[in-house]
Amino acid sequence: MNRPLLTEEVAGYTVTTYRVTPEHTLTVAHETGVGRERPGNGGTRWLQYDSLEEARAEALVLAQCMTRKHALYDTGFRGTKLVLDGPLDLPDRSVVHEALARVLEQHDGALYTGCDLNTTSADMRAVAERYPAVLDSLGNPDIDTSVSTGSGVFAALMTTLELGERPRVAVHGLGKVGGQVARLARQAGFTVAGHDIRPDAAARLGVQPVGHEELFTGGYDVVVLCSLSGIVTEELAERMQARWIVASANSPFATEAAQRIVEERGIRYLPDFVANSGAVLCDAVEWREPELFARLDQAAMDRYVMRSIQARALTVLTEADLYGRTPQVVAVREGALPQELAA
Repeated sequence: MNRPLLTEEVAGYTVTTYRVTPEHTLTVAHETGVGRERPGNGGTRWLQYDSLEEARAEALVLAQCMTRKHALYDTGFRGTKLVLDGPLDLPDRSVVHEALARVLEQHDGALYTGCDLNTTSADMRAVAERYPAVLDSLGNPDIDTSVSTGSGVFAALMTTLELGERPRVAVHGLGKVGGQVARLARQAGFTVAGHDIRPDAAARLGVQPVGHEELFTGGYDVVVLCSLSGIVTEELAERMQARWIVASANSPFATEAAQRIVEERGIRYLPDFVANSGAVLCDAVEWREPELFARLDQAAMDRYVMRSIQARALTVLTEADLYGRTPQVVAVREGALPQELAA
């Protein structure tokens, strides 16, 4: 595990892959300049990819998304992502916990991680027992950063609406993040539909269940993406009927062409790294002010996240409207990547 299987420098990032089991690899992508004063921070995602190349490419793209979030919200972190590639039904997850801890230990305080897709708080506690560079509300069990993320996405959604508007909202993915978005939208009096791979998820939240295709083509005012990366294909972009896309899922477009099609059709997009930064805002408080973080409750953390994201999203949308630009163009400039800063 200590010896990398493959490492390379790519446009200001270091991408390193380790062998964890005969069927699992761990790829770590981070800005090359990480250090104790400005460490890398990003969650650990676990999926089974079609190839090692695909896993490494996703790790890099997600690390770049984290860079934009950290820059946009001035968290003090640099962009990082950890990607486990292999079967999810590993009988003994301790081998993964050990591998993650060893990678963090090798970086000696220059990398922090937390939950992402298919990793849990229980996983992060197990990693932290081996090496403590984990930010997942371990110092305050009253806070769930996924709930805070959902609250922040809802705050971002609100910035897309006209005063007094009661929109039709569709949420793709009804886990902790999407479930919180749906819950807050219902409380606000909006008409809410949702789609999830679990058939009973929408009913449990009291929202209208819809199919995958219907969610995108049903003419909802705002489509909120809280599931997988790359969910919007070019074919789907051609058929989508919505006024706004608000993304929680990182990199929601399958290709640059899919995003271009959406924008050319007049569907506006509030980027994921603007809307879904609740967890990194929580992490920044936990890292900078651990004693303060330990005293907070969920409501206080959510208020901080919602106000921070609402303020940043309003700034992005106001500038986009003033200069006739897309929110993506404005947000990308404010959350620049290393290679963009060097250009």
